[in-house]
Amino acid sequence: VSVKQIGRDTYDLTVDGKTTYPSITAHISPLEKSKVVGFYPHTHLETTVVRKEDTLAVFQRGKQYKLDIPRPAWFEKALGVADVANSVLAPMPCKVLRVSVKEGDRVAKDAPLVVIESMKMETVIRSPHDGVIAKIVHGEGDVVKAGVALVLFEEEDTETG
Repeated sequence: VSVKQIGRDTYDLTVDGKTTYPSITAHISPLEKSKVVGFYPHTHLETTVVRKEDTLAVFQRGKQYKLDIPRPAWFEKALGVADVANSVLAPMPCKVLRVSVKEGDRVAKDAPLVVIESMKMETVIRSPHDGVIAKIVHGEGDVVKAGVALVLFEEEDTETG
């Protein structure tokens, strides 16, 4: 679902790449900031919208819908988030204190990989799954931003037998 503003309080709503609801009139209720009042084409709709981080919970006519708000690519790059599959990312800005594995090691789920320090607290970063370590991206003493890859796993072989 995408929404494009085409005028004051007027929007085109696109679903699955096909415009299905053009020229919807909608505004935020002055009495209830979580309520959107809309008209399409002559139907009065009141929708309650609750935002939690990157998700919208939409309540309309007794039904609930969940909408994910995708982050644009430029936003991820601005945060320094690596676009790397099979990686373990720093959960917050931190300093790497210790690396408990080396490249080529086979690790089990929940095995300690890296110890980081943030706000004078140590946190152990554990393996999210069984796998083989392909690369240690940041070593002891490195200071990294949130979302930066710390450890890369080898690609998993999805073929069986």
